[in-house]
Order: sequence, then structure tokens, then C-alpha cells
Amino acid sequence: MTDLELLRVLLVNTKSIRDEHTYRAHTYGIIMTLLLSKEIFRNNKDIQSFLEENHISFKPYVFHSRTQVVGRICRIIESFDINKLKQINNSINKIAFSSNETQSKKDHSNKKLKNDENYFDSLLDQFERNKS
Repeated sequence: MTDLELLRVLLVNTKSIRDEHTYRAHTYGIIMTLLLSKEIFRNNKDIQSFLEENHISFKPYVFHSRTQVVGRICRIIESFDINKLKQINNSINKIAFSSNETQSKKDHSNKKLKNDENYFDSLLDQFERNKS
């Protein structure tokens, strides 16, 4: 199961939770899955833009290490009320369920580029001059 699929399962399971403490615990799991995933955020700069969209900001040196980001986020989530937690989960929902469409478009364009490269490589191999 990929990180994106796991994130979707966690988000769907969170919708039925009514208790604030349980909701907070599930939000910790969702955030950690999101932040530690190299599949979703390849670079730490991407994490920075996601956090800024949710009105969370850190000094630039924090983004040199994902573990520092995770530690800071844990402290912040602890202080959030239920409405703010739901707002963050909604923005994660957008990432989790819209990236499927974006990923399939990227895969299609990469596949097309790869086929073009293979075609040119085969032509070069076919008409290569002998070095002897």
C-alpha cells in the first residue's frame, strides 16, 4: 500500500469520529504519514508551502530536517481546537484525493517521453557506425 492510499484510508476513517481526543490522535497519524512521505512531498520546500497554506510558519532552518518539522507540528496540533484540526484535515483531503488525478497525468506524460527516448535510442543503435 502506498503512502497516498494509506492517507486516504486514514482520512475516510476519521470522518466518523466525534470525540475530540480520538480525532486529535487520528490527526497525528494523518499528519505524520503526510509529512514523512517522500512520495507526497519529495522536497522539504513542498512541506513549507503546504504549512503556509494552513497558516503555520517556521523559520527556514526548521525545513532542513523533516524530523524537526514533525516535532514542531506535534506541538502545534496539541494546542489546536477541533475546528482547526478539521480545517487541516480538509486541506490534506484535497492533497490526497486530487493528487491521484495529477499523478496519472504525470505517469502518462512520463510514459510518452520514455517511449520517445526508446525510439531515438533504437535509431541510434541501429545506425551506429563501427569504431573499428
